Amino acid sequence: MKKIIPILLITIFTIGLIVIAYFSYNENVLEKSIRQNEGDYVVLLHGLGRSSWSMQDLGKNLAGEGYRVININYPTRSDSIKNLVESHLKVELEEQYVDKRRKINFVTHSMGGAMVRYFLANNELKNLNRVVMLAPPSKGAERADEWSKSSIMSAIMGPATRDMSTNTDSLVNTMSPPYYEVGIIAGEYDKKVSIENTKLDNMKDFLVVKTGHTFIMNSDEVIGATIKFLDKGKFE
Repeated sequence: MKKIIPILLITIFTIGLIVIAYFSYNENVLEKSIRQNEGDYVVLLHGLGRSSWSMQDLGKNLAGEGYRVININYPTRSDSIKNLVESHLKVELEEQYVDKRRKINFVTHSMGGAMVRYFLANNELKNLNRVVMLAPPSKGAERADEWSKSSIMSAIMGPATRDMSTNTDSLVNTMSPPYYEVGIIAGEYDKKVSIENTKLDNMKDFLVVKTGHTFIMNSDEVIGATIKFLDKGKFE
């Protein structure tokens, strides 16, 4: 047993270094895309309880297509969606969306969909192109309802859960339908947001894939469909 413990610790440490190196490499690819690529911009917005790391694989593929990828990180559980848009999304766009001649797109996961809806409903982007939402709580998330009813889970997950409830007076249910081209991808095995609740009036295209909620952005099918929609305005 005494010999096994050092080997186990070394193994864990080595795996940790590999994981850190992997994510650092991906982040470097995305940062380079902003400086070196000549295509349009794509802004990535991650979901509740996640970080920008969760969108890196998708972002790396978009960078490979020539897009300039802005992968925004924000503390999802710290504040309401309205305040997070003001303190993080708007600030990051002002700093990183520098070439206003180029079009700008958004690709979001879960809560990120509510973020971009609120932002675009209250801010004008002259060169806005298209938006892809992955498993968005467009009409609210059933899991958010569960968390909102528990004082413990509500405290852990933060005030944004109330913004994403299925209540008719929640933020997601009081925003106007999108005026821009939006495509939505839902997960067939999603246990957090039902397929029906991902839909929006005026959405241009809709796709259901055989994935769950948490890692939908890592699906090769989803990545391919996202690239197609940003380019052509349709998933197929």
